[in-house]
Amino acid sequence: HDPTSGGGNVGSPATLGDLAGLAQRGAAFDMVDGGPYDADKAYKDSKLCNLMFAAEAARRLAAKNAGTVTSFSPGLIPSPNGFFRYQNPVFARVFNGIAT
Repeated sequence: HDPTSGGGNVGSPATLGDLAGLAQRGAAFDMVDGGPYDADKAYKDSKLCNLMFAAEAARRLAAKNAGTVTSFSPGLIPSPNGFFRYQNPVFARVFNGIAT
């Protein structure tokens, strides 16, 4: 993923800021960074949180020699009905064949 590309540089960027939303409103927060609700940013923030969770889980499991953690972009799921629904169907089928 290239965030400077046209597809990656759209809308609000993923940032958790200083987690002011949690401090201000507790469980009733709109956005973790304390800003107003933004669906695009909320989705991106959730992906950032997933990666941060995976990194912390990997750190803890490595310390115990208890396993590994794998995390990837949901955009790599080669479903012609999912993230690839707006791509050329031939591309989606070829990618699906390579990925599975």
